Amino acid sequence: MLKPNGLLVFNVPVLDGLIARLYGKRLWVYRPSAQVIYTRGSVIGLLKRAGYSLMESKRDVQAVSIEKLASVSGLPLLGTLFGPLRKRYLTVPLPSVLEFKASVSKTEGLA
Repeated sequence: MLKPNGLLVFNVPVLDGLIARLYGKRLWVYRPSAQVIYTRGSVIGLLKRAGYSLMESKRDVQAVSIEKLASVSGLPLLGTLFGPLRKRYLTVPLPSVLEFKASVSKTEGLA
């Protein structure tokens, strides 16, 4: 339950992006586990049904190691070749992961 004027902020992998379609099952969000994968539209629908108003959605950004990027791209040996750099992290936009920010709808509210 949110306090008055509280924000609900979360991220989820979405399947309706170009990157998700290109990678298919190799998309990194499938590993280690993602129980449910949504589309952007289905997340917005779920928020509305729960009494929330969408304020913003944007591509999520995270720090990912060079080693992991090489591995999920199907090139694990490339990550090993980077030697001491392989444990370094890069800030990258996550393919097919959206961050959502929502608030309680002023017209509906939550019971």
